[in-house]
This record gives sequence, structure tokens and C-alpha cells, in this order.
Amino acid sequence: MRKLLIGLAAIVVLVCGVAGTYLYHLFEERRLEETLALQERSLALTEAILQTGAKPDDWSNRIFLPERALRGLVSGLNGIERVVRLGDKDPEGHYDGAVIVRVEEAVLSTNDGSFHAKLSLSAHYQADKKTSWWAGTTAFAELDTMLLPLPDKDDKGRNAIRLHLVPYAVKPKFNWGNLSLSSGDLLAELIADGAFTGWGKELVIPGPSIVSDLELDIGKANSSHNKFEVSGGYDLAIKINRDKLHRSIAAEIPVSTTNGIWMLGGKTIDEVFSHLAETKETTSEALERRRKSVSDRLRPFRDDRDLVYVRIHNTPILEMASELRQATTGSISSSNASGEIAHPALLKDDLLGEVSLVVTPRGPSFLSGLFDVQPPDIKWVPGVGLQTALRVDASLKVELHTHTNAAFVGGGFGNDIDLHAKTSLDLPVSIKVAKQTVAAGSAIVLIPELACRRITIGVTPSAPSDIAANAWLTIHQLRIDVERNIGGGKQAPSILISSLPTFYPFGKNEEPRPDEREYTNFGRRGVEVAWDPKDVVVGADYLELSAGYSIVPKTGDAGPVSKEQFDAFKTALNEAVPAIACEPDDNFILKSWNVTLLDKNLLAKAIMDAVRAGQHVAEETKKELTKLYERPFDSLKDLPDNAWREGTKGVQGAVDNAKAAADAAAKAAADLAKGIADAAQKAKDDLERSDLNPGNWHW
Repeated sequence: MRKLLIGLAAIVVLVCGVAGTYLYHLFEERRLEETLALQERSLALTEAILQTGAKPDDWSNRIFLPERALRGLVSGLNGIERVVRLGDKDPEGHYDGAVIVRVEEAVLSTNDGSFHAKLSLSAHYQADKKTSWWAGTTAFAELDTMLLPLPDKDDKGRNAIRLHLVPYAVKPKFNWGNLSLSSGDLLAELIADGAFTGWGKELVIPGPSIVSDLELDIGKANSSHNKFEVSGGYDLAIKINRDKLHRSIAAEIPVSTTNGIWMLGGKTIDEVFSHLAETKETTSEALERRRKSVSDRLRPFRDDRDLVYVRIHNTPILEMASELRQATTGSISSSNASGEIAHPALLKDDLLGEVSLVVTPRGPSFLSGLFDVQPPDIKWVPGVGLQTALRVDASLKVELHTHTNAAFVGGGFGNDIDLHAKTSLDLPVSIKVAKQTVAAGSAIVLIPELACRRITIGVTPSAPSDIAANAWLTIHQLRIDVERNIGGGKQAPSILISSLPTFYPFGKNEEPRPDEREYTNFGRRGVEVAWDPKDVVVGADYLELSAGYSIVPKTGDAGPVSKEQFDAFKTALNEAVPAIACEPDDNFILKSWNVTLLDKNLLAKAIMDAVRAGQHVAEETKKELTKLYERPFDSLKDLPDNAWREGTKGVQGAVDNAKAAADAAAKAAADLAKGIADAAQKAKDDLERSDLNPGNWHW
């Protein structure tokens, strides 16, 4: 009996040993050799990145996100399912069944110098044509993945780098409550069928990158409505012949370290790919040696800071501004002009009364011009940003109609004249960096600013000939000073980072096709990433931003912020930018000088022509003509005192030859050989036959 018991005990020990060995091998951790190729590609990519820039300072744009800020990056994976169909597909598209592996929990950790994500999995069999002996069994496992950058292509076929969770080991969970041989066999079947390795190419994790577009729209037409001082007004448009200035700021090349992830920029992904080595056959041992070498080279990227760090070099901003150095032209044009620009009194005369000049635009587009923007000097000012000044050389043409009116004599005389001018202006321009907050969120933005400057342009005739000559007078010269404020207003800001959340889906986030043998059902899962801008420092050649950072799992109908939402946010930011006061405040100052009246005989003849034409002639004019007839020499001598007086405000110059006319008449009288009496008699005889004889007047 004793021998029998000893024998039975030996058999039990043997069975338990065999069972234990079986269970150990069934539930031991298993390396997934099939993912070695992906690991090799990731190492090759990291080597290429380090060859492009061996330390953070080699990358002009860079973001560092500590491990703390990344914890939510993989938590959104909870609930994702991997579906692997078993057996052959029949003509109707059915398989024997499918094994569904579900992520129950995902936790980010660091190990061996890289980021890992441990995925707690459950797996069960779902029958279709055939019920398996493990149906109803739920197996549990722990999938160890590495967060690795992998070379890829985007939707347009361009080189891209994406973060992938690459599985490298799976270990069944030894849970007595769920322990069964069938669960172990189920996991073994999944491993053999590649259910885990297939995830390596599909578990794409959104990288916390920055891609910002900078724009400066200097070609935007500046339109305004302006009023003339007397009446009416016009519309003015100033247009610079340039497209939008554009540059991009990007930091989207990932490097993983023991305590965080860098996103690098300032060098292109194509540059990195140019250093990418060809794929090599490898073993686990060779891969470990290579991984250690890469880890040593990553030492300069290890950072102990616990806050998000963003540094952007000023190169893209300076490059955008440097485009201003290219030859640039522009135009000035008016439309819808009507009314009176000026209506000054030129002088007063005893025959004509007050003589005034009415100046009007000759047509709706009376004002036109061209200008050239000269290449500016550009400088970067710490604490402010970019500063420069635009040198503008402009030429202007003003097409006018002038009309001379007299108070005592009806009618008048009109002339069309063209005035021209050239001027230069220095207009300070700056691009400032600031934080802006609106109802929808906050952002660090670049704000272009144009200073406000007042310019005065004196427009004069291009030809030296008289401006206007008629039967009353001659205007020898005319000048109009055009005054206007230039610049000011506001330009749309460019966003560097904002608190507007961005949704990043896992994988392609598409509905699986029914005929696929295996696929990952992401269920529209992803993460929502949002910055919380705090402050910005403008350094000697860089911008340094401080910001909070959040990653929140999203499911269901979550998606990117709509274009309408983003446009509304940009509009709100634009409205929040304080405008630099610079109303056009146009002013036309009419200046005339060197106005000459005709002598009295010719003036009297012109008045009689007006009478014959049916024009009104005032009583004051009749009296002066009678006086001129009765006492011609006295009238000539009195002429400097009563013939003219200087005009009103805004009129420069003088009627400078009236006195000379009187002096000439007096001299002529003194030179008469037969004396004053004969000269007077002859003058009287001449007057009897002239239009100055009241007997010849017909009012």
C-alpha cells in the first residue's frame, strides 16, 4: 500500500510538473519577432534625424513635452478593437468566425530609454459559420508596445513621419478566476495569426506638433470715402501689387527620450529622409546593440524640465519680411467724384465786383497715381519683434475743371487743367508678438502694424504755360496741396499657437469594410489636443512661448474644429487687435498767385460783349464805366486804389500789373507833344466812337 501511495504521488508530481511546464509556456511573455522590421525602421529614422541635427540647438523650432503632459496620449485607445477572422472566406463572404481583441486599458510609461504603452487586452471568439471549442472563452493579455516614429507618406504622397505604437511582446494575464487551457490556446492562436503584429502599422498616435501659417496681406486694397471741403466727395483706393506674403512655422519631427518627446522643426522632413538608410535584415540582439547606440546619441535631448517648452526661431518671420525687398509697385485711383473742391475769392474789381474761382473734379476718376516701394532695411528688436520702414516714391495726377465767376457780370470762363506731383514717404512697419484673449479662447499671435503718417503733396501744372486766360484776367500759376494720412488701421494677426482644440483621430478612423479579413475598429476614437498659451518672450533671435498643454480622449462624433469655427475665431482675434488711428482726413488747399487783370479798355470791351450776349451787368459796373468815360486819366491814375484788392484766405499772389498800367498811361500822357489838352481831346474823340461812350450802350 505504501508503495502504491508513493507511486500515485510520483504520478501526481509528474502530472503537475508537466501541467505547470505547459501552463508556464502557455502564459509566458512572448516576443513578437514579426515587428523587428518596424523597430529597425524606427531606429534608422531616429539615426537620420540625429544626422540632420545632433542636438536641440541644431533645430530652430522645437517643442518639448514632458512625460507628464503625454499621459493622456494613449488613454483614448480604450475600447479600440482588433478583429481577426479565422478560416477561409466562402463565396457569400463568410468566415468560420472572428476573434475580437479589445483594449481595456492603456497606460504610458518609460523604459529602456523610450516610451512604452502597456495595453491591457481581452479576447473572445465570435462564431460565424463554425463554433470553436474555445467559444465563450475570454482570454486576457498584456501587450507591450513602443512609441516609435516611423517613416510614412501623407495623403498626397509626400514624405511624412508618424508616431506608431509598435507591439514587441505579449504576455497572457495569469488570472485564476479566468484561467482555462482554452484561453491560453486562444492567445496562442492569435499570436500565430498575427493579430497583435498587425497593429504596428495601424496604431498611429497623433504627434503634438505645431504647424502655423504666417501671412501678411500687404496687397489688400485700402478704400475710403473722402469729402471735399466745399461740397461732395470721392472714393479713393490704394492698391499694392503684391500677393500675400506667406511662410510656415513647423515643428513636427518627433524624437522620443526617457522623459519626454521633442517635436523638431526648421529643417524639412525631406532633409531627414535624405539620410535614411536602406532597410536591413536584423536580429533581436543586433537591434538591442543598435538601440543602445542611438540612446547614447540622444543624451543632448534629455531634459529634466516639467513644463511644456516651445521655442521658435525668427528666421521664418524675417524671411517673410525680406520679400518686401523685392520691387513692389502700387496704384492710387479715385471714383464717384462730384461736388466742389474749392471756391475761393481771387480779387475784387470795381467793374467786375468780387471775382471767384470754382474748382471741381473733371470726372469721377479725377485723381490717379502710381508708387514704388523701395527695398527697406529690416531689423529684429528684442522685446518687440520685427521693425522696418517702407520707402514709398509716389507720382500723382489731378484732373480739374476751373470756372472764373464775377459778382457784377454774368457768365464766366471755364478751363480744364492737369496738375502733377511727386513725393516720397517713409512708413514705419513692425510685426509684434503678443498674447490675445477672446471669448472663444486665446492665442499667441504675430500682429503687423503700420504707423500713421501725414503727407502733403503739392500738385502743379507740368507745363509752364498760363493756367487760365480769358477776357477778364489771366491766372499764371495754380497749386493745390493735397494732404492725407497714410498707414494705420490693422492687419489680420497670424496665429502661432492657440487654445482652439484640435482633434486627432487614431488610425484612419474609417468604417471597416465587411469583406476585410482583419482590421482595427477605432470607433471614431481619438484625442483632443489644446494649448493654453500663457506668455511669450521675444529674444535676440527667437520667440519663447510658455503654455499649458492638455490631451483629452474623445469618441463618437468628435472631429476637427470646423472651418466656420476657426474663421470665427480668427475674426474675433482680428477684431481684438487695436487699430492704429489713421482716418484719411483728406484736405485740398488751393493756392494761386500772379493773377493779372486786363487793362480798362479791354475789360470794358469784354463787359460790352457780355451785355450783347444777354448777360447781367450790375449798376455798379455801369457807374464805373461812366466814370471811366468822363475822367479817363483820373480813372487810370486812381486805378491802383480802386481796381483790385487781394482775395480771401487760401489765395496767394497778387494782381501785380495794375499799377504798372496806370504808370504807363501817365507816362504816355506826359509824352504827348501837344500837351495834356490835345491828348485829352484825342482820347475823348476816341471814346466817342468806342464802347466806353454811354451813348453807344444799349442796356
